[in-house]
Amino acid sequence: MLSRSSDAVPLPLTDPSRPVVCVKVVAGHRLRQRLADLGIVPGTELNVVRPHAPGGPLVVEVRGSRLALGQGMAHGILVVPADTDGS
Repeated sequence: MLSRSSDAVPLPLTDPSRPVVCVKVVAGHRLRQRLADLGIVPGTELNVVRPHAPGGPLVVEVRGSRLALGQGMAHGILVVPADTDGS
């Protein structure tokens, strides 16, 4: 079982040296669907490959692929550390 989403933080605010698990996506229907199409759904483990640089995207690895996410998109992905996801 996943940790409560109230314990979650936006993806860009996590420690990039630790894997995280998505617990909730806070976005409109179209963006939630787009992220789901990319494999980012609750329960998915993510690794931050490159944190946000000023004016640049956050790069994450998800299910073996690397994705560049804009700041607004990344802030809607709420995560907990992978070692606390309860699995």
